[in-house]
Amino acid sequence: MPSALLKSESGALSALLGVPGEKEYRRLLRATRMAHSRFALFPIESDLTPANRTAFIERFRADLAQQGQCLRVIVLSSENWDLLNLPEMAAPLEQNDVVLVVGLEDTPDIVQASGSVRKRPPLLALLNHQRESLRRLVPTPFLLWCRPYGYDALMTDAPDFFDHFVGAFHFLCETPQVSDPIQRTVTPGIGSTQTNSSLPSPTMVEFYRQKLTQHPEPRVERAVTLVDLADALWQLRHGHITSQLEEARTYALEATRILAPKLSSQQRFFWAKAQNTLGLILTDLPVGDRNECLKKAITYYEAALKIYTLQDFPTQWAATQNNTGNAYQQLTIGQRDQNLHKAMTCYEAALEVYTYEKFPMDWAMTQNNMGVVFSNLTTGDQEKNLQKAILCHASALKVYTHLEFPLDWAGTQHNLGTAYLNLPTINRDQHLPKAIACFEAALQVFTLQEFPRDYGHSHFGLGDAYAKMGETERATKHFRNALEGYVAAGLPVEWEWRAYAEERLREL
Repeated sequence: MPSALLKSESGALSALLGVPGEKEYRRLLRATRMAHSRFALFPIESDLTPANRTAFIERFRADLAQQGQCLRVIVLSSENWDLLNLPEMAAPLEQNDVVLVVGLEDTPDIVQASGSVRKRPPLLALLNHQRESLRRLVPTPFLLWCRPYGYDALMTDAPDFFDHFVGAFHFLCETPQVSDPIQRTVTPGIGSTQTNSSLPSPTMVEFYRQKLTQHPEPRVERAVTLVDLADALWQLRHGHITSQLEEARTYALEATRILAPKLSSQQRFFWAKAQNTLGLILTDLPVGDRNECLKKAITYYEAALKIYTLQDFPTQWAATQNNTGNAYQQLTIGQRDQNLHKAMTCYEAALEVYTYEKFPMDWAMTQNNMGVVFSNLTTGDQEKNLQKAILCHASALKVYTHLEFPLDWAGTQHNLGTAYLNLPTINRDQHLPKAIACFEAALQVFTLQEFPRDYGHSHFGLGDAYAKMGETERATKHFRNALEGYVAAGLPVEWEWRAYAEERLREL
C-alpha cells in the first residue's frame, strides 16, 4: 500500500477509534512488544467493519515493523478452521513474528441456527482441548480477533483456553454510544482496581442484557452472563453511577447463588469472579456507610482469593490482591496504620506477578498505590516514608506517560505532588515548587467539565501549596476552584472535601 494512502487511512482510523481506542491501540502495541518471542494470548474484541478492520491490520503491521516484528495474518473460514493443521501454521515461525487470527465468526456453529440444539463450536472445542499444543506450535504473541458475539462464545465455550490470556483488548467503535455528562472518574490516591480491561460501552451492556433473556433458568450459562453483565456495569462510564452499581450488585449476587465453589473449575472461576466484582462494586459505591461497604468488599475479595490462587490463576490472584489493598487503604475505622500495612502487604504480593517486564501497566499501578500508602503512614520516620512515596510515584511515571495513559499519568502526578507537599518544612523552598508543578500537570487532564472531583483535588493541593508559601491571593483562587469542582461532582463523598475547602477559605 502506498505510504500516502496508508497515512490517510490511518488518520481516518484514528478518528474512528477516538482517544480511548488510540490508548487501547498503544497498549496492544506495547503488550505485543513485551511478549516478543514467547506465546502470549491476546483476545481482541472488536465491532470494526471488514474495511476498517483491514485498515487497522495494515496500520498494526506497519507499527509492528517499526518495533522489529513481523505480522502473520491467518484467515479462518467455514471450510478452513482447523487451526493446528492449516498450511499457514506449518511454516516455521520466526522469533520476531506475531500471529493474528481473523475469521472466528465464519467457522462452524459460532452462529447457530435459530431453534437448533446448541453445541460447542468445533474450533472452540479444539482451542480448549489443544491449548498446550498451540502454545508449543506458536512461541510468539498470538492475537485472536473476535466480533462481540464471537468474543463471548470464546469465553463461554473455550474457558480453559481463554483463561490463559495475558491481555484482553477491546475496539468497540462502530456502534453509536450514549453520551452522558455524569461520568465516573479516577480518584487520585487510589489507582486502578482492575487490569487487562478497557471501558465497555453501553452497547456491550445491552449485549449482555439480551443474552440474559436467552438464559432464564438458574443454570451455569445464566450465572456466567450475570457475572459478565455485573462487571460491564461496574466498568461503565455512562449514566447514573449509584443505580448502575446497585444493579450490578444484584446481578453478581444472583450469580453467586447459582454457582458454588465446590463445582467444576469453570464454575469455581466465575464464582470467584463474582466475588471479586462484588468487592469492586462495594469499594466504589458512593452511598451508605463507607467503612461498612469497604469491610464487606474485603470479605468478598478474601472469598475470591480462595479460588484465585497464585498457582492456578496468577493474574486474577494479583488483581484481587491489588483490589484488597485498595479497600484496606481507604478504610478509616480501626487502626489506620494497621490498615495501611495490610494494604502494603497486598500490593507487595501483587508484585510477585506484576513485574515491570511482563505487566508494566499493572506494575506501575501497584507502584502508584504503594506510594499512596507511604504518603499516608503516620508512624515511623515521616520524611523517609514520603521519600519512598516519591520513588514509587516516579517509578510509575516511567510507564504512565501523558501521551499513552493520560488519566493514570494525571492521577500519579497528583499523588506525587501530594508527597512533595507533605514533606517536612525543611527545604520547603525546594519541595513546594515541585508539588505545584505536579498539580498543574494533573490539571492538564483533570478538567472541571470531565473530571470535577479530580479537578477539585488538584486545585486543593495547589491552594495548600501556595498557602504554605504565604501567597494568600493565589491560595484563595485555588481553594475556590476546588470548591467549584466538589460542588460540580455532586456526590455525598465530596461533602467532606467541600467542608475542607470552605474552611480553608475562611482561614485565609
